[in-house]
Amino acid sequence: MVIPSFKTENEIVSVLNGIPSFVRHIIVVDDASPDSSADLVAAAAKRNRRILLIRHEANQGVGGAMVTGFKKALELGAEIVIKLDGDGQMDPQYIPALITPLIAGEADYAKGNRFRDFASLQQMPLIR
Repeated sequence: MVIPSFKTENEIVSVLNGIPSFVRHIIVVDDASPDSSADLVAAAAKRNRRILLIRHEANQGVGGAMVTGFKKALELGAEIVIKLDGDGQMDPQYIPALITPLIAGEADYAKGNRFRDFASLQQMPLIR
């Protein structure tokens, strides 16, 4: 699992705690966050061997954080890589349904959508 993280100090611990136990590696890429996000992840990594923190010295954006995380996942031998945002906008409970077609060989790629119904979309600020 790859988690890009930037200014996620209010959510990252909850996100990490919600990751299913079958996920072998949790790679958090802190993208030069000016807050305490990286420190919180480092503390969680001391309690959970699955968590690996990678810190960017300069902000590379979410794309750069994803590339860093994907490279590390491949280096660790991952066959399936899940990308989960560090700000809590995605619910880890849907991971099994998302990866089932991949495991079964029915798909090479799967993408979730946090807007499962129109009501949740209506609640989002127009600026988004």
